[in-house]
Amino acid sequence: MILVINSGSTSIKYKLFSYRLKVLGDGSVENLEKADFKIGFLNILKSFEKYHTNIDKIAFRVVSGGLLNDGTIIDNKALAEIKKSSFLAPLHNKIALICIAESMNHFKQKNHFAFFDTSYYKNLPENEQIYAIDQTIAKRYNIKRHGFHGISHRFAYLSS
Repeated sequence: MILVINSGSTSIKYKLFSYRLKVLGDGSVENLEKADFKIGFLNILKSFEKYHTNIDKIAFRVVSGGLLNDGTIIDNKALAEIKKSSFLAPLHNKIALICIAESMNHFKQKNHFAFFDTSYYKNLPENEQIYAIDQTIAKRYNIKRHGFHGISHRFAYLSS
């Protein structure tokens, strides 16, 4: 089974899928404060406890993955890159990292993956990535158009 987690700035949404992509459970925890995300995520895990032994893939929507690409297996290197790029999405990435940490603690031997809003824009032509600023500064600080909501844009594009 596949558990998909989408944490936002005030909520956590989730869906549990069979390998045939049948939805086995879904829901959300809303109106969370930062301190409540760990508790909210643990409550989500409790809501489908009977499936825990069958879940072997956990996927997270993360706003910014820095230099990472979609479908990245979450390991210490990936966690460091997500943390490093958190300044681009300070609310969302920090909360995603809370949920990832809890999931990795709970599902220790399972595969965890990250999918990034920014991945959709990674292949923009260079002239569309740059801003009209001093390029020495832009290169030093990796200032470029990263693009957000890429997962939604990809879905809309592929659905049309």
